[in-house]
Amino acid sequence: MIKKNIFLIISFLILSISTLSAQESAKSDSIKWIGGEKFYIHTVTQGQGLYSIKKLYNVSEKDILENNPEVFDGLKPGQQLKIPFIKAEQKELGYRIHIIKSGETIYSISKQYNVSQESIFKLNPEAKNGYKINQKLKIPLEEKQGQTENEDSTDKKTYKIKKKDTLYSLSKKFGVSQEELLAANPIIAEEGLKKGQRITIPKKEIIIKEALYMPVDTMQYSDISLLDDTVSCDSSIIKRYAPMNVGLFLPFAIDKMAFERELENTSSLKPQFSKKPFLEFYEGFLLAINELKTKGYKINIHVFNTRKDSNEVKRILKKGIIQDLDLIIGPVYPENFKIVQSSTNSMHIPIINPIIAGTNVIDNSEYTIDIFPSNKIIMEQFNKLLIQNDSSDIYIVHSGFTDDLMLVNSYKKTYLNALIEAGKDTTNYFKELIFPDSKNIEFEPHLNKEKESLFIILSDNQAFVSNIFTKLNILTDEYKVQVIARPKWQKFDNIDVSYYHNLNVLQLSYEFVDYNDPQVVSFIKRFRKYFNIEPSKYAFYSYDITRNFVDYFYQWDKISCLKHYAYKNTSLGFDIQKTKTGWINKSIFVIRYNTDYSVEKLYQIKSVVNKCK
Repeated sequence: MIKKNIFLIISFLILSISTLSAQESAKSDSIKWIGGEKFYIHTVTQGQGLYSIKKLYNVSEKDILENNPEVFDGLKPGQQLKIPFIKAEQKELGYRIHIIKSGETIYSISKQYNVSQESIFKLNPEAKNGYKINQKLKIPLEEKQGQTENEDSTDKKTYKIKKKDTLYSLSKKFGVSQEELLAANPIIAEEGLKKGQRITIPKKEIIIKEALYMPVDTMQYSDISLLDDTVSCDSSIIKRYAPMNVGLFLPFAIDKMAFERELENTSSLKPQFSKKPFLEFYEGFLLAINELKTKGYKINIHVFNTRKDSNEVKRILKKGIIQDLDLIIGPVYPENFKIVQSSTNSMHIPIINPIIAGTNVIDNSEYTIDIFPSNKIIMEQFNKLLIQNDSSDIYIVHSGFTDDLMLVNSYKKTYLNALIEAGKDTTNYFKELIFPDSKNIEFEPHLNKEKESLFIILSDNQAFVSNIFTKLNILTDEYKVQVIARPKWQKFDNIDVSYYHNLNVLQLSYEFVDYNDPQVVSFIKRFRKYFNIEPSKYAFYSYDITRNFVDYFYQWDKISCLKHYAYKNTSLGFDIQKTKTGWINKSIFVIRYNTDYSVEKLYQIKSVVNKCK
């Protein structure tokens, strides 16, 4: 794992690198094709830094880092780097390269890049006589051939409102903020958008602003809004011209003194590493973004180092950068998350709580998406499956102590509600066994050898749970016994794993990695290739979150279609459902430990919904 150079890694990945080369260099004459892509092979010289290299080849630091993961450990004289050839040349030549896909025409390509067909033919005269799949086209970076039909004589455009246009979809279509549209068209605030109406599209400008925003309601034609659930998902598919801007807020805060001690190699003190490997989360994020870019998605990423400092978050907001973001992932810690959330809610920017469960952040914004359900939601979801079981005797087991009673009372309430909703009898549906004295735990008097006994142990006390497991394990030769495990038990370290298998434990979890799944195998191979390490669970989390939600918001401008989207996953399940305020993931996996020591995913508990086409 990355240890000694972790502080340097963070500097490369997150912070702007200002190291200047100590000497002038020229572009490399060595050009190679690697994996179907063309690269300069640049040899690092003494004193050269990322800043000088990116300037030399006219590429970004991300272009260098994504193609050279070994740079994470620092630049060294003589080291060879792969510099993307096309990306380096495009800005100088004034065009980008597009590879024609099946079904594409010059007309559709011109619309995709918002340029004229004539400008494409000017750079590609051979295309006038025909073109084919996989042929490369030069696409102008800027339209220089006069004005389009929607332009006036200034630096602004006019646009004719169509049915189902919204202020939100227009802002995404033309790459300007809703506030800029309103400022350029005061009539919208007075009358709303009307079909056939012509509005002015302001030229996009880069302006640094204070993080002070006034609430703006989503204007729409024919009462169709971002949150309207009555409109089909197909009608909210957008054609994106401007790149999607994705913001990632992570606390890359590490005990600097600890790592300095380790680098000195003179201290006997053990370095204190960050409890959450946010660097690995970032690596999964990069891999997902790279995958989407290979599909032709135009994405700009903006990474913010929040540390674990609310003042740092406020300083980031004051720069005004976030108003142009289309999606925000993070921050991680609830106090920082709420600061960003309160600033973005009025701008209707979707924001994802990516790691910590049970924070109730969705109570504050209808554009917030909570990825990890609370324990209460996990049990509520499981009850939907449990009440269908008519063949087992069900036992609720606890110690009777205060902490356990809080769990018991909460669980009984949700359990009984589930029974009532299913129209089942609420009397004698389960038996309650209370064992305040760990020395006097007896199960046999309550068990029936002819029926399976299903135990719901409502306690997070490690010693108590371990004792119950030991007592039940003794009975497995004579009785059919099965235990429902709570999510927190995954952190317990004093329960013999064989007990889990002997008792056919059913584990409730929001994650499960099937290493036989082709998607998982592919992800792991690519992660090893790019980062030379094995992906942690945080890399899996980030990859699934980024790949799905960036893909979704790239194509749809209605957050309400989240519940219909066809999610793909390597570890997390997704069942995004609307609450009274925001959105929460209610997908739960039921995992079974088998007596042959295998572990399998039995069910994914989720709502039955239609998928978007």
